[in-house]
Amino acid sequence: MHLHLARCKNPELWLKTCLKAGVKVLAVSCDLKDSAETLALSAACGVPCCVGVHPWYAAEDLAPGDLGAALEGLCDGSAGSGICGIGECGLDDFSG
Repeated sequence: MHLHLARCKNPELWLKTCLKAGVKVLAVSCDLKDSAETLALSAACGVPCCVGVHPWYAAEDLAPGDLGAALEGLCDGSAGSGICGIGECGLDDFSG
């Protein structure tokens, strides 16, 4: 199950409940703030995570052309951090 860990009021409880039920969790992010928080929480809780910026939130976080540099900065030194992918990345068929 993908879980927006940084947006949970009690992420440890969510993880404990999921793991107790046998549900594997992948922590995902929607914006740069979420990505940084998700990275920290996933490392602390031992779950894999994806970092990224959903297009719906990109204008809040980035100037045009800055996504690559922002993600590189976030992922710098991330070897062993649990980052296993990019997400949310906004491949929706609709807009919010």
